[in-house]
Amino acid sequence: MTKTFLAIFAGTLLLLFFVWTSDISQMLIHLSESNFYLLIPGLGCYFISLWFRTIRWKYLIGTNHTLKNRTLFPMVVIGYMANNILPLRAGEFIRSYLLSQKSSIKLATGISTIFVERIMDAMALIFLIIIMSFFIPISNIINHFENITKINSLILILIFSIPFVLIFILLLIASFVPKSTLSFVEFSSRFMPKKISKIYLELFKQFFDGFKYLNNRKILTITLILSLPIWILESFLFYFVCVSIGIDHNFESNIYLIESSIMITGIVNLGASIPITPGGIGLFEIIARETLILIPYSNTSRSEAAAFAGMTHALLIIPIVILGQIFLWKNGLSIKNIKTNEQRSKN
Repeated sequence: MTKTFLAIFAGTLLLLFFVWTSDISQMLIHLSESNFYLLIPGLGCYFISLWFRTIRWKYLIGTNHTLKNRTLFPMVVIGYMANNILPLRAGEFIRSYLLSQKSSIKLATGISTIFVERIMDAMALIFLIIIMSFFIPISNIINHFENITKINSLILILIFSIPFVLIFILLLIASFVPKSTLSFVEFSSRFMPKKISKIYLELFKQFFDGFKYLNNRKILTITLILSLPIWILESFLFYFVCVSIGIDHNFESNIYLIESSIMITGIVNLGASIPITPGGIGLFEIIARETLILIPYSNTSRSEAAAFAGMTHALLIIPIVILGQIFLWKNGLSIKNIKTNEQRSKN
């Protein structure tokens, strides 16, 4: 309960800061003058990206399981819905619980596959930012966030890239040398009390099962490749929001706007990946607004950027929450009873 309160409090503070530092009256004018029909293809791209996430998850779970994409897709949506309304990415646990109820896959194993997903997402975002940096100078963006956070730009880059790269390398090592990894875990368990050691070993073995397909080069390659269209498709939601509001006229070309949308998608999602608030509320808006303003040669005003940030995040949250709730109703479930049953299964 304390963690939930702190997460909501942090989100409220960040959202208030976003509102306080935006020209709300001008922001509302930009929103009211938007062409909302142009948001439909953007939402379509976003939902297709969720389908790609489902396909990738199926590969990580293992093709030997009989679960179909149409069975996994509602779990993905419900998980994202829960991430948007609950703190500390609770949706990852809820999605894993639903998977364990529909298959023989253990809860910890399901969590480990989602953990791998998150690392692959980060790797894909880093890759896209690097590629886009050949077309869009990002020194102004980095320097601006350095001034805001008072953290050296090099350290900022390291904070949001090196940990993901190192974890990915460690996952690969663990999956390619499973016996050595398990031997190390068993050795470390000797220094723990017997009861804790037993639980530790059992949980690690279940968690480790989610990594086993990473030593299959075909599956590793497919899942890494699938991570790119996921984020490129989501970036088209960002693009269509810009076009809807009329921000596209600030850019020198349509291609440059697409490149900028991919860059903004990468920076925003990496920056908002820290689970401070439910759905990244507040943090997402601030990073999205500031990044759009600082994109070179875009000449976007603060009120336009604020409208873009608010509309984009609303489109990423509201449709998923509605669809997730529909899937819950269809299966006679609720977030509350899932969390209750999840706690019972842990005990």
